[in-house]
Amino acid sequence: MRLEIGPLRGEISLQKLQNVFLLIEKAVNYLDKGNFQNKIAGDDILSSASVSLNKLKWLEWPIPLVLPADPYSTTATADDDIGGYFMWDPGKYPGGTWYLEASLACNGATATCTLKGASVIGTVQSTSATMELKRSQVLTMPTTAQTIWVTLKTSNASYAAVLGGARLIYVP
Repeated sequence: MRLEIGPLRGEISLQKLQNVFLLIEKAVNYLDKGNFQNKIAGDDILSSASVSLNKLKWLEWPIPLVLPADPYSTTATADDDIGGYFMWDPGKYPGGTWYLEASLACNGATATCTLKGASVIGTVQSTSATMELKRSQVLTMPTTAQTIWVTLKTSNASYAAVLGGARLIYVP
């Protein structure tokens, strides 16, 4: 498909104008270097996944795990499995540094958010009465494919641990 409108002669009817716009729409939606009389360099046209994400210069990439509409709370002193199931595959995430980040609160005790897989991967804790964002130390991610998820607990059943959200942070 090559976009060639040519000179519009005489009066321009609504139908003629609509046809011009439809031609432009088709040429842009099916963008190709051959669509235009003045050639577009092939490097100017991006195909799916043609630009590596690290070229976007993002310093961190968040991967949401648990994003409750209302903060989740528990008085469990053993790990309360709250989900955020994520299929970890080390072959799909080579290199980089990983962290667990969670918004936590626990007035009077310690709230602990844990990232688990086949074993514990990392934790963050808070004793703050108000919600605070905490980041773990660098995580050692599993070397085998497995499901990972988030748990929450309190150090004292008389005080609720509250979670506003949890996510993985990837630093390329």
